[in-house]
Amino acid sequence: AVAVVQAEDVAEHASKASCWVVIHGKVWDLTGETNNPHPATQAAGHELTCGSPDFVDDHPGGPSLILKCAGKDGTSLYDEIHEPHLIEDTLPPSRCLGTLSDPSSTLQKAGAKNTQHQHQHQHQQISK
Repeated sequence: AVAVVQAEDVAEHASKASCWVVIHGKVWDLTGETNNPHPATQAAGHELTCGSPDFVDDHPGGPSLILKCAGKDGTSLYDEIHEPHLIEDTLPPSRCLGTLSDPSSTLQKAGAKNTQHQHQHQHQQISK
């Protein structure tokens, strides 16, 4: 059975010490090895292990890009750079905690504010 993760739970994991990111409706734990796996992970029978103990630091684009998405839906930023399947090909299945309970939830989307600001700025330049 696939675990279901609440948006509120994702939002609580918004730091390098505990970094959860939603990509295409799936919740990924990008944190290094942990002694306290999420109950949903245990319920699904997963052990949280990964070849890289600190994916945030090892991310080829640097930790700041990952941390922009921490505790948020990072799909739009992810899609700008990656092929859709890359995260599933790169990370072990144990890093996927489950699916987001409500994909249309109020979970903040990473980059949404910046995109809106850039759009307004571009619009102002065109109007002049």
